[in-house]
Amino acid sequence: MRLTLFTTLSLAAATSAAVLPREDADMGSWDATYNVISAANGYKSTKLTAVYSNSQLSEPITATCSYEYNPTADPKETSSCDPESFSYSLGVENNDQVLSLTQTVELWGEQVTVFGDAPIIVSCASASGRSCSGETTVKVTKAIA
Repeated sequence: MRLTLFTTLSLAAATSAAVLPREDADMGSWDATYNVISAANGYKSTKLTAVYSNSQLSEPITATCSYEYNPTADPKETSSCDPESFSYSLGVENNDQVLSLTQTVELWGEQVTVFGDAPIIVSCASASGRSCSGETTVKVTKAIA
């Protein structure tokens, strides 16, 4: 009896976070824009806008994350993402900047968390490097219900 209960619970746990679905399914992609503004006094502002598209959706979903560090304000640091189900990170892999995105959306009739990453080149418009931006398309590489 214990073995049956353990096996049943293990099977339920393994299937509750199933990776979705077929290889040929359109899991979608994001068109992403990243902007950074900084100043000599330490001020820094970043904004990421990502538009998620998928053939399952009637219209694209726009997500925006903002971060601001202002040494003269209280609070000095603020950040937010809208919708809250969206998040991102900007990292370095093999000396290249990589943008990683995660978002929970409704696909195939259920809530699905989609993941993807892509290289992004963030270039600065001025010699002082106070205004920088980059754009990339991030394809979804994994989806979990």
